[in-house]
Amino acid sequence: MEDEGEADRPSIIWEEAHVYGARGVDKPYHEVPVKSLEPNPNCTQSTTSSTLRSKKLQVTYRYGPCSPIGHGRKGPNLAKIFSQDKSRVDSINGKTSNLYHTQDSRLMVPVHNSTGSSTYVVTVGFGTPKHNYTLIFDTGSDTTWMQCKPCPKPNCYKQDEQMFDPSQSTSYHNGSCKSNHGSTYDAKYGDGSYSKGFLGCDTLTLDSDVISNFVFGCGRENSDGFGAAAGILGLGRGELSLISQTASKFGKSFGYCLPTPQNPNSGYLLFGKHAKSSSSSLKFTPLQNPAKYPSFYFVKLVDITVGTKRLNMSPLLSSSPGTVVDSGTIITRLPQPVYVALRSAFQKSMSKYPLAPRVEILDTCYDLSQYQKVTYPNILFHFEGGTDVSLDQSGIMSGNKSSFCLAFAAKDMTSDFTIIGSTQQQALNVFYDLKGGKIGFGTKGCHN
Repeated sequence: MEDEGEADRPSIIWEEAHVYGARGVDKPYHEVPVKSLEPNPNCTQSTTSSTLRSKKLQVTYRYGPCSPIGHGRKGPNLAKIFSQDKSRVDSINGKTSNLYHTQDSRLMVPVHNSTGSSTYVVTVGFGTPKHNYTLIFDTGSDTTWMQCKPCPKPNCYKQDEQMFDPSQSTSYHNGSCKSNHGSTYDAKYGDGSYSKGFLGCDTLTLDSDVISNFVFGCGRENSDGFGAAAGILGLGRGELSLISQTASKFGKSFGYCLPTPQNPNSGYLLFGKHAKSSSSSLKFTPLQNPAKYPSFYFVKLVDITVGTKRLNMSPLLSSSPGTVVDSGTIITRLPQPVYVALRSAFQKSMSKYPLAPRVEILDTCYDLSQYQKVTYPNILFHFEGGTDVSLDQSGIMSGNKSSFCLAFAAKDMTSDFTIIGSTQQQALNVFYDLKGGKIGFGTKGCHN
């Protein structure tokens, strides 16, 4: 394995391993050029519909060619990426101690995430006059925070954009601007990274939408581990999340489409009615609301089909503690017997292709370097309520010509959550309707 310093961004193997989502056609098998699985090294212009473009916030892979941060820097190597991903999974499963808290004991908000593995960023505006900041996009975090001046080294890490200076914003106020909140925060994450500081409120600008008195954390002591991003954009379900704070404006609804390596400029984030209208093919499944986990988005995954073979794993999936839809986890984790059945069906369909060595946690890989085309089985997720969602090719296979791997893994313990990670979400139109208690999946891609 190469050293971290030797891994170029974005030419690390994992850069060639993200999904491009579902195409909306539930064919049992697909034949595609092997070349079509490879990432685009250039930031090509998006073909997003002009009707919604003005409302869309661009979401990019933070080590990709369209990322607004980190240019010229080397990204983490594959081993580091998967290590961070495991830290996040462990954190979601409560195997690490990470609480967001304030000095006021009335507020204890869990932050079950390890943002070192979060792979997407979005740029928003803060303050008056407005300045733009690129934040890590995270549905597993509630609290939005940024590094704030004064923050002398070594208390803060190096970010690409100028650090937010509260004293230069005429709309900034110390404190939460809302009742029953404390004055300071301390966010600790599963990979050992952290941010500490105080709560403040200021004007948040989401393209043309302006939100006054938005509560966020002003970080004065922050570890490395967040790359060159200015902080975190919290899109969880908790009290201080962006979704909860904008409930009166956006009705607790938002949607996104995670970009693909093949179309790195296509990702977006939308709020309110514009989010729902971004896809004409939404299929809904109920959101679950376990009281013990108020920040995460839970659904019921009831079965999986590989090619023409339905796995009939409903009892095992139903006995799982729950299924979390998470933008920060990279690789989907399934119960061990479910993963074994999925892998077996996939291997049977891919039996004519030569095997390649495993790549970290990805244990089923193929050498396609001698092939112009590849035929692979479709993978279909079956959710509660009869909602079927078809994944696209790189949500199924990931890698490069000499090593394309099945992009799933087994979870460590029976008591762990099943997690649907970003690899399987890319190019899906994912719509969260918290008031309606449901989540929708569209399969028309990010270009609508």
